[in-house]
Amino acid sequence: MVSDIAEALDRAENAFFALLSVIGAGEHTLTVTGRLADRPHAARVWLSVDGAGFVSYEASAALGFCVEIGAGFLDDRPGALIARTVSPDGEESVRAWLVDPGSQWLIPRTADQVRDGYRFSMPEDTPDPEPHLIYRAAVDLPFGRVS
Repeated sequence: MVSDIAEALDRAENAFFALLSVIGAGEHTLTVTGRLADRPHAARVWLSVDGAGFVSYEASAALGFCVEIGAGFLDDRPGALIARTVSPDGEESVRAWLVDPGSQWLIPRTADQVRDGYRFSMPEDTPDPEPHLIYRAAVDLPFGRVS
């Protein structure tokens, strides 16, 4: 069990840094959600990436975020990682990845899957509450240690 936890945390750290390697310039709110023992769990980290690729974030928030990703890798149901971005020119967009316990990795979602996830709890004829928000397809993350 301890080795399962250690491996899940190691993979979660790798996934976090892989995400940072592709996230791009802007202000980002990253949220990971899932369920453990039938209770919802979530963590959030805010980060900023400048045009040169320098990333700044609070280390303790990033650690909690990685723990939640690792917990999702150990669960029997997939979770979600959502990246909401405000680009340097002010454009707002959102991307998402599935936190997949089977592969213990983050699986990219299409723009339609992201839009459907955002609108899941809304009645069918509800107008889009954020018409300016751009739903983007997530990209495959490089697998393995990224620094």
